[in-house]
Amino acid sequence: MGRQVKYLSEFGFEVSERPAKGYKIESYYLPTNSVKEVIVTKVEGDVEKEIARVSSLDNVIDLVKAFEGYPQKLVEAILQILK
Repeated sequence: MGRQVKYLSEFGFEVSERPAKGYKIESYYLPTNSVKEVIVTKVEGDVEKEIARVSSLDNVIDLVKAFEGYPQKLVEAILQILK
């Protein structure tokens, strides 16, 4: 099972380190059933709160609707990982 972590600023731009305010995207590949899973966490200072858990089995339109109000770059990063 492979794991990757990406950090994004509060505006959705990828950054190299954990931001004081922004998002963390953890992605996993489950080879037994060829599924990609993404966990999206909102970062505010020392506090991290999971806001979504999605997979490559989810409907893309439903994913986009679920992330309404979040930065477009965040949604694009999630969709890029899941494709």
